[in-house]
Amino acid sequence: MKISAKNNRSYFKPITIFILMVLFSISTLIANQSLYLAMLILAILMEVLVIKKESLKSLACLLILFLLAKLINIGLEMGYWTGAIYAMLLIMIKLSPLFILAKIFSSYSSNILMATFREIGLPHKLCISIAIFFRFLPEFYARLGQIHEGAKTRGLGFNLIHPIRSFEIFIVPLMYKVLDISDILTCSIITKGIDYPCKKTNYRKFKFSYLDTLVLAVGFLILGGCIWIKYKKI
Repeated sequence: MKISAKNNRSYFKPITIFILMVLFSISTLIANQSLYLAMLILAILMEVLVIKKESLKSLACLLILFLLAKLINIGLEMGYWTGAIYAMLLIMIKLSPLFILAKIFSSYSSNILMATFREIGLPHKLCISIAIFFRFLPEFYARLGQIHEGAKTRGLGFNLIHPIRSFEIFIVPLMYKVLDISDILTCSIITKGIDYPCKKTNYRKFKFSYLDTLVLAVGFLILGGCIWIKYKKI
């Protein structure tokens, strides 16, 4: 299912999400448990405001990851495989605030993303690269869902006993879907005149709202707390 955010412009500007992603990327490396929970709660609250339906999926995924990590830590003996799976689960849980922010960021249209980055003075080619990358993610997810539904209709699915067969079922059609997405994005760029060598203008002027200021202040406070705790220990 394609993620859309029709009314998210009234809540947060894309540049706010982008700055928070940068702040959280640094904070995640040095945050303790309390500050990590603060990042996670902030990201979930923002997702509830922007894309309410997807927030339930995020909470369910987080709960499943947490329960699996607890199960492995308490109920299973740590070996090579269990240790590797446990480490992967911890990394996914640790990076979950960034994943949530990336999902919110990808809900904006490519026009809004490019206009926002153009206003803060980023190079034109970099604006195109960022916009295409984050618009590619929901499209990729939607195509993967289509492949899964098609395989289910034909009575096919992922099977651990036959991994190569499962690889063929999902990866081969996915490669064709990815090529199709690239053609669509290229046609969209040409149609909108993005590649035309002239000065680009915007219909909208993006200004920070009170919510933007609030969440950015919280993000900088979290980063400041992480740095303070890090150097306090030293």
